[in-house]
Amino acid sequence: MFCWFFNLCFTFWGSGCSDYQLHEREHGDLFYQSAAGKLDLLLVIDNSCSMKPQQEKLAAHFDDFLYFFQAAQLDYQLGVTSTTVAEPLDSEACLTQQPVHSPGQLVEGQVIRSTTPEPEQRFAELVQVGNCGSPNEMGMESARLLLDNVDVDFLRPDAYLSLLFVSDEQDVSPHTLSQYLQDFRQLQPAAPRDFFRASALVLTDLEQCATDELAEEASVGSRYIELSQRSGGVVGDLCSDDFSSIARDLSLNSTRLQERFFLRKIPDLTTLKVEVNGVLQPCDGTGEYPWRYELLEQAFPVVVFSRQHLPPPYAHIAVQYDAGNGREEDFCSN
Repeated sequence: MFCWFFNLCFTFWGSGCSDYQLHEREHGDLFYQSAAGKLDLLLVIDNSCSMKPQQEKLAAHFDDFLYFFQAAQLDYQLGVTSTTVAEPLDSEACLTQQPVHSPGQLVEGQVIRSTTPEPEQRFAELVQVGNCGSPNEMGMESARLLLDNVDVDFLRPDAYLSLLFVSDEQDVSPHTLSQYLQDFRQLQPAAPRDFFRASALVLTDLEQCATDELAEEASVGSRYIELSQRSGGVVGDLCSDDFSSIARDLSLNSTRLQERFFLRKIPDLTTLKVEVNGVLQPCDGTGEYPWRYELLEQAFPVVVFSRQHLPPPYAHIAVQYDAGNGREEDFCSN
């Protein structure tokens, strides 16, 4: 048996160190749960003629969008803009609706903050951006224009940035996806690489959508999907009936809280122990325990916490085990 001793250092616009000790196992892996601390979340919502039902669904899920923000102790602010950069629709039906706001601006010039009273009502008002915007949706260009606008006081110098694109059509912004990814990351050149993440709530498979949910011009948002994948964000299907789960996935991704922790070696699962801040986390085999073990493709062993038991920000996660074959039938057998 060995006793492993770690000196753990971490960096997030600063640094610090702490000591932790593991006992009586061949292997010990130590992890640190970081968190965004400050988060600026910009929703870029399609305001073309087919988007009214999706905007209403968004408006009803504020609590789900912020589900993990409280657990992560986030100092957040949330703003909304639209996908309209080119000329909006010019029709009689649009004369009775709210005006289409100018490119590079927040809807109503408003920001929802963690201190905003009755944020649910403000969120519902802001995300329903109307359906008289341009039929040529340029979500990425719209986000770039806003974040580059020095007259818009939104992006804070010490905050993470998350973008959420919501659209039922492909992005037709004028520049390459790689250029937009570089532009967004360069907003904070000295920040960690995951300072910026984009996520997409778009059409992912037209064949999986009910015909009555699709506008004639609807299309898969492949550019938004690729930007999300390349920046570490998540992708949700706009046609899904389960908006609650999608919104919570987006919430968790924005917080930077981790639910998966990869081990260095494949463990003997009868010896696998997990502690959070020195407290042993139970494994009772009933399906309700705080964590589970998975062996992913290419033999990557991972401890996965349930979302009801995520380690809090700045927690130490200590995993002890002897080397083994990782047979799942051995999990919780001891």
